[in-house]
Amino acid sequence: MVVFSGLATLWNGGNTHNHSGNKVWHFDFSAFTTQGSYYVYDPTNNTRSYPFTIHNQVYDNLFIKMLRCKPPGQTIVQLPAK
Repeated sequence: MVVFSGLATLWNGGNTHNHSGNKVWHFDFSAFTTQGSYYVYDPTNNTRSYPFTIHNQVYDNLFIKMLRCKPPGQTIVQLPAK
């Protein structure tokens, strides 16, 4: 089932990135806010992206993993919002 449709935008005018050798396209999902697990499907090449998550606390799990990797003696401080 298709839940969102849009066109990919070619990054950097279609130039290949000097260091990685990659050519990149990107999407703007900002108008899509329904939480869940999704992937991007390319019907031309019959391929799909790795799954990604859209939800309000998308970085919480990453933050917890980061805390577990923090070397002893380092302090993590929350910065004030700008």
